[in-house]
Amino acid sequence: MNWLCKLFEQCTLDEVNLVCMILWAIWRHRNDVLWNDVHKDPSQVVSSASAFLLQWQQAQAPCNTAAPVNSQVYGVDSAVVWRKPVDGYIKCNVDASVPSNGQGVGAD
Repeated sequence: MNWLCKLFEQCTLDEVNLVCMILWAIWRHRNDVLWNDVHKDPSQVVSSASAFLLQWQQAQAPCNTAAPVNSQVYGVDSAVVWRKPVDGYIKCNVDASVPSNGQGVGAD
């Protein structure tokens, strides 16, 4: 993993985000090959990672769909409240982090 930390030291935040998304897409494709015998061209894997990153970035944009938490009840200034998806949809929560010091990567 030392090579990855060195790479991140030389990259912009946008490049780090893209590298992480490509690594995740490679891992997903590996699982597709292993469990579903689905094979894709490497360019498709990278393209899907780029598209997913763009969608993720757009989803991070502020919106008015979440209700603020009552700070007197929860003791916080503000937060986002999880809401059940509308019928016919599901939610999938994904989380990842890259510390500012570049000493590791975490994902759930």
